[in-house]
Amino acid sequence: MFKGKPLLPKSLLKYEFEVYIIILFISRFFPVLLIPIIHFPLVTYFTSWLHDIYIIQQKNGILNVWTPYPFLFNLYSYILNFLTMNSLLNFSVIFYFINAICDSITGILIWKILEESPNHYSQYVRWLYLSSPLPLFWIYTQQVYDPVVILFLVLGYYFINKKSKLSTFFISVGTSLKIIPIFIYGSCLFDKNMRKIFFKYLPFLILGLIVFNVPIFFNLNLYTSSLAWQSNRPAWESMFGLFDYLKNGFYIPTGAYLNCPSDSFTLQLVGFHMIGITPCPSIFSEPLKYNVSFFSQSILKTISLALVVIFTIVFLYFATSKLTFEKITLGLLSLIFAFSFGFSPQYALYELVILIIASKPEKIIFNSIVLQLLLLIEYPFLSILVPMFFHLSVDVILIPFWFIVFVRSFFLIYIAMSVMLNKI
Repeated sequence: MFKGKPLLPKSLLKYEFEVYIIILFISRFFPVLLIPIIHFPLVTYFTSWLHDIYIIQQKNGILNVWTPYPFLFNLYSYILNFLTMNSLLNFSVIFYFINAICDSITGILIWKILEESPNHYSQYVRWLYLSSPLPLFWIYTQQVYDPVVILFLVLGYYFINKKSKLSTFFISVGTSLKIIPIFIYGSCLFDKNMRKIFFKYLPFLILGLIVFNVPIFFNLNLYTSSLAWQSNRPAWESMFGLFDYLKNGFYIPTGAYLNCPSDSFTLQLVGFHMIGITPCPSIFSEPLKYNVSFFSQSILKTISLALVVIFTIVFLYFATSKLTFEKITLGLLSLIFAFSFGFSPQYALYELVILIIASKPEKIIFNSIVLQLLLLIEYPFLSILVPMFFHLSVDVILIPFWFIVFVRSFFLIYIAMSVMLNKI
């Protein structure tokens, strides 16, 4: 429920929700309205890359092409390309619109979740997601499909909170696109008030996961090649990435990537430990296997996994007796993101949504501002400023970036510890 002085004038107060929806949609579609003026780039690197994959899928068959992403996303991208008649521009436009629509619905759901909560939220919190720059950044740049996954995560939370079996459909779809939504459901096991729901709905969730991933069983290369790719990646944009960078310098493709031509990768000037490498679609019709590069990274990966497991056990031991499942989800995701082997900036979108839903009302605004500030400094810095000044001393340029990575990692640890102590 909401409290405090409303942000709108009295004449509009009874239409506040409708005004919120209108402003929400305008903010998400604003760049498209200004295309003639600002030349908003509807075709981006990411959509071009996905379109190239579609061409490979047409040639080899969708069941014979793997990507770094789960099969359901490959199918989603394939269908969008097919419906847009193999037009890169049309595909990019539809991709943008779907992301914008999904994020708008997420904003509406967050409003309803806060409104129906027994906690008392200020008027500023109810407008927080609408005014948050982080979702806008990812929608406008069209670099990810995470707004779609986040919508399924929030829908799963919304319906599981209402004890509806429909939640398992949304969670199974979201998890089949990216694994993060499963944590919403898994956290129910550690909430004594939701434990019965967990076991009652578990068969439906398993059935959904099987249905949405059935094609994998017809060609295990779809799964094993993607897993091999992810497992062979060195650390990036994390504390482990910093350690690896200090030890080895800029990343040079080795190991499994030797199966590919030397020009199969788009290497950013600043090296893998900051941005990463992007595989060329030409390799996706050939299976990948584990090899020496996986084992060369095994020590760091083992440390990363061990830290996640240890802190998770400690967190669950101290926290589950007094926390709701959404707070447990916030704590677990914060720990995983803090100690992950690699960190992708879009992870902050998931953190932001769960932070708003799960935090105490008086803690939401400050923590969300800090989270977004760190990410909005970090990502534009690494993607824009560093390449511009790469001809200068690289070590000097990277100091601010790695400092932000360090601060962001400890901020996530702070969030997890605050959850454990029930201070957030």
